[in-house]
Amino acid sequence: MSGIINLESERVQREFYRLIEKFFRQTGNLENIKYFLNYFMIKPDGAKYLNEVMEMLETENIKVFFFALRDWERVASILYDAHMEWTPNFSKIFKAYANVLRELYTNMGIVGVVIDTDPEINNKLFNLKCKVRANHRNGQFIVLSDFCKMGGREIEDLPKTTFEVITESGKKVKIKGINTKGFHSVHDLNILHCPDPVDKKIERELKVLSSSGVLDKGNILTPKILKEIIHYETFNFIKDL
Repeated sequence: MSGIINLESERVQREFYRLIEKFFRQTGNLENIKYFLNYFMIKPDGAKYLNEVMEMLETENIKVFFFALRDWERVASILYDAHMEWTPNFSKIFKAYANVLRELYTNMGIVGVVIDTDPEINNKLFNLKCKVRANHRNGQFIVLSDFCKMGGREIEDLPKTTFEVITESGKKVKIKGINTKGFHSVHDLNILHCPDPVDKKIERELKVLSSSGVLDKGNILTPKILKEIIHYETFNFIKDL
């Protein structure tokens, strides 16, 4: 786990927050900054794959400061507010997706902040996200949810759907526990998020993380906690911080 930068040291903490503050002061004028700042977020369904991500970071020699994400849904809803504004029904689809993650995993995740002098770091992180997702979007595992469970006005303007499984011979197969008619949505393993390699998007999302308290000292993750998460494949250890 050589890619982890241990923020337990007060000296390292001071330097980290000094660089963060300097970055935010230079918003819109980043050519004066001699380093690049970015982040990635491992979502609630990604605890099992943290070790895989760590190995990729180590291969690319990317050093990371890690923080606990105690309320993924709250922070993600702010990060995705542009999608909610531009995409019809996105907020309702996101709510259903968040409910699925909470039921199957937790509502917690982790954030890795990267400070690097490599001008290609943003592209490297974006490519890492794409590779991790491609590794696990193989058609073997999807989650089907039904908006009908949300009820009321949440679903009244969503398009109705019919879900059926049909054999090659044309016979319909009844699946226990699934309403064939409703407001269905399919979710696959998303695992990891990072901004597109565009300065304005990166700045905005980092500000959201800062203003939401994610980068506070109380959320610093030590190498010991990260090892526990990797070993037990769960973010539940964050509860004890």
